[in-house]
Amino acid sequence: MSVLRSVTAFASLVQALAADVAGRSGASARSTLLTEESLLDEFGTYV
Repeated sequence: MSVLRSVTAFASLVQALAADVAGRSGASARSTLLTEESLLDEFGTYV
């Protein structure tokens, strides 16, 4: 179970970092976040 928590924590960290980078990107931030959400959905992150 602790492995699952570690993977979940890592995924959350990556998502937070990606959101920060997207926020700094300005105009392209929305499309970047939509791409990220699409990838997370494809990989079954959201159950």
